[in-house]
Amino acid sequence: MKNPILRTALTLLLICGVCAGLVAAVYHVTLPVTTAREAEAEKALVLSVYPEAASLQAKELEAKGNVEKLTAYLDGEGKLCGFVGIVCGAGFGGDIRLVIAVTPEGKILGAGVQEHSETPGVGSRAVGGDFIASLTGASLPVGENGVDSVSGATISSRAVMAAADELLSLIREEGKA
Repeated sequence: MKNPILRTALTLLLICGVCAGLVAAVYHVTLPVTTAREAEAEKALVLSVYPEAASLQAKELEAKGNVEKLTAYLDGEGKLCGFVGIVCGAGFGGDIRLVIAVTPEGKILGAGVQEHSETPGVGSRAVGGDFIASLTGASLPVGENGVDSVSGATISSRAVMAAADELLSLIREEGKA
């Protein structure tokens, strides 16, 4: 090739193609491992908010809106024992993904944070232990049932309460609670 610009461009194109192929190969090799780890972490969080889930039969239900996943838990005779939902709320620093366990009557049994990007120190108080623990026992609407916003983290704590309300509403709307 006599044109140095064309030769350089083709060399760069070849290098980019090889690199893209390597990235794709690594992605496909690591995808099953990553997926399995995410599933394990989700299962551990579900068991932390609803330990009884380990001995119950899970039945996936239709999720809507910000409710990403909704699972009903049944005993051996098919009697409804509770729900666990994964729901997302828009916090100050980004999405807050929660795992919330709910009784068949629509009361929160427990909640945990799966993922968040709130500001350390201030916003993170709305996704921390005390505030999340205060959701236990609450019913629809969460904000009017003894759960107060965290001072200095109002947007984040309201996002958590709104996410919990959305999950409880979906369960009630579907006639499941």
